[in-house]
Amino acid sequence: MQYEKKRNPEISIIVPVYNVENYLKKCIESIQNQTFENIEIILVDDGSTDMSSEICDNFAKIDSRIRVFHLKNGGVSKARNYGMDKAIGKYIMFCDSDDYVNKSWCETLYHYIKLYPNSWIGTGLYRVNYYDKSKQKVVYDCKKKFHNIKKDKYYEIMHLGIAGLLVTRIFENEKIKNNKLRFKEELTYGEDVIFNCEYLNISDDIVMINEALYYYIKYDDKTLSSKYYPNKFTLIKNIYSARKKFISEEYKDQFYNEYMYYFILALKETFNKK
Repeated sequence: MQYEKKRNPEISIIVPVYNVENYLKKCIESIQNQTFENIEIILVDDGSTDMSSEICDNFAKIDSRIRVFHLKNGGVSKARNYGMDKAIGKYIMFCDSDDYVNKSWCETLYHYIKLYPNSWIGTGLYRVNYYDKSKQKVVYDCKKKFHNIKKDKYYEIMHLGIAGLLVTRIFENEKIKNNKLRFKEELTYGEDVIFNCEYLNISDDIVMINEALYYYIKYDDKTLSSKYYPNKFTLIKNIYSARKKFISEEYKDQFYNEYMYYFILALKETFNKK
């Protein structure tokens, strides 16, 4: 299918790509089929060694909204930063190349950022088990279509496991550039959480849309608490420091206990490894 070229896209969607030949087609097609069509799709190939590069190029041939950039492998943060540098849309969204999205993903987020331009805006998602295809719906609160809440309610979103995700949010490109927000390329974990916290810091409040519009594919059970990182203690400390400023008195005990658990695990693993 051929698409009309959009010279001034409202939304730039950045997709870092690395060795995802089995999942990439579904991801790109789900973005192509958005009800909101005034988009550009930026595929940043981070030095893939499988057929991912060719898949990206083939899609660009049939859809003029797609721009492909091939980089030497440098990690997901570098790929996202590169995509942000190339983005010309008024707004920026992110998608992981092994996931896929609902057709109203862009339209819904665009609608709410127009209504609440100075807010940190996000939706719910489905966590999808790749092996048995079961889905877990995660939203802030099913009773209302959306919630406009203060930043000191951040812990409630964090506790659901959706506060650190980029892929359920929409960001203002000009605000990112004016505040020089970048992904920290030296980090191997938590760079998305820190970017989100930095954006929240320059936002007035939080808007949560209680629709699950993103399909987050879960392939294994490795998390920060189970996967080995040589610098795990530092990684956790970075995330802890970024989040701490948004935790109100009401939630401090829960927050401190939660991170004490992570710190103890990191210390235990460090000594065991040695």
